[in-house]
Amino acid sequence: GQGSRFAGAIPEFLYSLLVTPGTADVVGISVDMFAPSSLTVDIGGANVVVVQETAWPYGSSVNLSVTLAGPADAVLSLRVPGWVAAETVSVFVNGTAHEGA
Repeated sequence: GQGSRFAGAIPEFLYSLLVTPGTADVVGISVDMFAPSSLTVDIGGANVVVVQETAWPYGSSVNLSVTLAGPADAVLSLRVPGWVAAETVSVFVNGTAHEGA
């Protein structure tokens, strides 16, 4: 039924590919939902793998590991739900804290 088709499609809702308008060129990834998962995509000729580890909503942390096969200019966008208090969100890149943009 519909439920089994929806369950099979959930990975398609976790990430969105960011493309240059008017082209099919992928320039980045948007993380739209949080669940243990992975995504592999080509960005600018480099193979990019995103692995998401989380126990959310039962735990409060989400860890993303991004691995690139080579150098690439890419955007990584994170959707933070509106009900999440901004002061509770921390982003670290290679151990260094970063402010949201």
